Amino acid sequence: MTVKRLVLVAVLAAGLAACGTGGEAVRTAGDPSTTSSTVGLPKEAGEKAMVQDGVLRLSDLPPGFVAKSKRATKDDSLDATIEKIPECAQLKALTDGKGTGEAKSPHFKFGEEVEVSNDVEIFATTAELDAVMAVIPAPGTVTCLQKALQTAIDASLAKDPATAAKINGVDVKGAPLSFDAFGDGANGVGFTITINAARTVHLYFDLIGVKVGRTLTTYSFQDSDAHLLGPLSAQIIRTTVNRLRGAGGVPAV
Repeated sequence: MTVKRLVLVAVLAAGLAACGTGGEAVRTAGDPSTTSSTVGLPKEAGEKAMVQDGVLRLSDLPPGFVAKSKRATKDDSLDATIEKIPECAQLKALTDGKGTGEAKSPHFKFGEEVEVSNDVEIFATTAELDAVMAVIPAPGTVTCLQKALQTAIDASLAKDPATAAKINGVDVKGAPLSFDAFGDGANGVGFTITINAARTVHLYFDLIGVKVGRTLTTYSFQDSDAHLLGPLSAQIIRTTVNRLRGAGGVPAV
């Protein structure tokens, strides 16, 4: 999970709510519910199969969720922004080019405000992944993502004068998250995005990284009422983590 990917996820889930450019939602009839086995597969093929088992599926979610038809994957303009933020240097050095076999879920929506998704990737060694896990809640990482997200949202508004005219400003604040342990360890960062318009709107966006062996699963949760940390997020994380453990031959918990 590169720094740019983290910011892209945040912009799509939170910033676009202010800019009115979200993708169309479509109902998904179903998806695979089985866990694949990596036993006997070549290492590269086995890792690709394993990361797919950690991807969030519509069947993992309660009734009422739908899968969005599009998910942003590229925005080269973020590279220059991230390079200019000193606090991004450590996280960028630890993540860029390190993960392999990456897979990602669609964004799943419930109503207009609740949105969840995840990304899964495997690191070459547990030491590399442990270094990433250690810096996720660090002050520098929080500042890096907060500044990058604020810059990206402001840039999106600048491209949409009609929407920008209705908004007096967007303010982004981030802080480390505290929650129950998942997998082999978990850390997170939560953001409160305040949109000042005719009425003040708050969006709560959370990024949670969960370690399972050498695998990192990064979850994003968005809601307009509060940080989406509770029974729903716990259910989502445990379901995908247990499927990853099963794929890797590790007992589910």
